[in-house]
Amino acid sequence: MPQMHHAGLLGLELDSPPQAVLRAHVYRIFAFFLSFPPSAEDLAEAARFDGDGTTVGNAIAHTGRIAAALSASSVAAEYQLLFGGVGLLRPQLIPYSSNYLAAGCGEAPLVALRRDMDRLGIARDPAITDPEDHVSSVLEIMAGLADGSIGEDADPNQERAFFEIHVASWVPRFFRDMTAARSSVFYASLGAAGAVFLAEERRRFTIG
Repeated sequence: MPQMHHAGLLGLELDSPPQAVLRAHVYRIFAFFLSFPPSAEDLAEAARFDGDGTTVGNAIAHTGRIAAALSASSVAAEYQLLFGGVGLLRPQLIPYSSNYLAAGCGEAPLVALRRDMDRLGIARDPAITDPEDHVSSVLEIMAGLADGSIGEDADPNQERAFFEIHVASWVPRFFRDMTAARSSVFYASLGAAGAVFLAEERRRFTIG
């Protein structure tokens, strides 16, 4: 896992956070960078990510090194090409579960997610116009389940079920697509780190 010893990106302030808090923080890092293009300050924070010798930590540290070499304007342009499209060019990636899972079943993935959000007591933010199955929203919910701020605290079955249904079913493929996408530099490194992290999460849930 990455070592983050400063009260910077997303506000983790503990030198030695509990594992659940650290996992939640990593989920929020991915959600944060997939929500909108990062500012110069955000990239500077990311450049300070350190590895701890683990596979996940080293992957996120590599993203930090990529962030240190790029400008905010170049990453913003990359974000637009990947997720927004430019002119007549369509987005290269569609970061919604319905795009990955809805073949032959319409909006069933979004409907299932909304049902589980209701069960967990998560209300849709009226200020957010994106559908709830955007990858950043799904990862943010996982962060809340990991640290107990959403759902029943320390209920691994609840967290595992959400992971399997709404994350493992499509987000690893999305991360692989992000890694392989043309025009992808910063987001290629972020996708590679995300794929490593989710593989570790799947192993943790399987063993646990």
